[in-house]
Amino acid sequence: MKDNVWRMKKIFIFFLFMQGLSFPVHAQNCEIVPEQIVNLSAPETGTYDIWSALYGERSTDEFFTAALKKDDQGFVAAGERFNPAQKEKEIIAVEFDRRGRAIHTYAESMPDIAGVVQILPADGGWTILANKKPIRKRGLIWIGFFGKDGEKISEHQIEDESGTLEATAFLRRADGFWLTALFRKSDPSANPYSRLYRLNAQGQVMAMRSYMTGLSNGLFDLTLTADGNMLAGGYSYGEQGRRNGWIMKLDPTGGIIWQRQYPRGADAIIRAVADYPENRAVIIGETLSSVRNKHKNGKAAWIMMIDQSNSNNLWQRYITGSNGQDGWGVLTGADGLIKVLVNAAGTKDSPSLARVLTLNAHGLGLKDDVYIKGRGVRAHKLISGPAGENILIGQSKTEYLVEDVNGQKPPENRTSLDGLILAGASLSPGGNPCP
Repeated sequence: MKDNVWRMKKIFIFFLFMQGLSFPVHAQNCEIVPEQIVNLSAPETGTYDIWSALYGERSTDEFFTAALKKDDQGFVAAGERFNPAQKEKEIIAVEFDRRGRAIHTYAESMPDIAGVVQILPADGGWTILANKKPIRKRGLIWIGFFGKDGEKISEHQIEDESGTLEATAFLRRADGFWLTALFRKSDPSANPYSRLYRLNAQGQVMAMRSYMTGLSNGLFDLTLTADGNMLAGGYSYGEQGRRNGWIMKLDPTGGIIWQRQYPRGADAIIRAVADYPENRAVIIGETLSSVRNKHKNGKAAWIMMIDQSNSNNLWQRYITGSNGQDGWGVLTGADGLIKVLVNAAGTKDSPSLARVLTLNAHGLGLKDDVYIKGRGVRAHKLISGPAGENILIGQSKTEYLVEDVNGQKPPENRTSLDGLILAGASLSPGGNPCP
């Protein structure tokens, strides 16, 4: 039976120590610095978390890629389970209470699952968006509808006989669900491009638009804005074959109000976008420098605030480090704080880690929380908890110590991938010198 890993005998590394702030802060005059490069070192210790838990068994690999908050009662994390011995795959949705204790698991065999994209609240339950890639067949989109107790009510698939579909983002409005997808024609010479779908409450397609910007493009995120429109972020390829960050402001029907490409470095993508007060928006993504560091990795997390009225850049920050930084998620709230999720891959000299960086509207760095959990931590989602906590979900590679019940063989170390959920403290009141 599945259970939280603290009940299993295992070897698991916890680094618990407060990490100092690495951002330059200009608190005396609170001026906006238009552009900064911030180099973050790989820490030897991590930040205290409020609580954390792993979900998994020794014989299987589990990881979470999507999550939602269930009012004040807890969370639901969705992802996949893989049994290496039997080559079996399952889609999973796990309910956790507000302290990270697993209380219910839904699991369904899905041999052709190719990633869980998002989970959204819907009619007291939730809706899961995932991709499927049958062997030697076209990729398609799967949507599952679940009741308040985690029971599956129905499912629906979206496919196109002329090519492959891959869902990338999902949101719900009063008029139904909206999702973005990457479409690849069966013709190998055709370049992939993005689509926007409007679905009814049952997941059936009501409308579709295609976006043909650049030689090729893709969208990673779609969000609602305070003025009733939508923002979509991703990448598009220019004529020189270089990827540029790409943002579109869309009207309620998906029509383009404006779009803009943002060339940065040798390569750039926008991973997530969030609405921000006073008709602004915050994006996070990644850029690749043409100059590599000593570890042959020139990737930097890229944070930018833009003016939604004209798409202009107001300020931007590049977060670099010795082992590369992946910009993965962004969260904004009524307090005006900006929280971004950054992953850093491990090296032979340092473990992988997940960071939550807190900035204010001026782009000032206020807090740097570093989480090192096991040997292969990676956070896929950042959401807000019931009391404003930073809730991270993802995965961690863990070593188990397995003993022979008969005592005839020495203990054996086994490595397993486990789902990770943790709660980190947000910035204390009064911690923002330039609100």
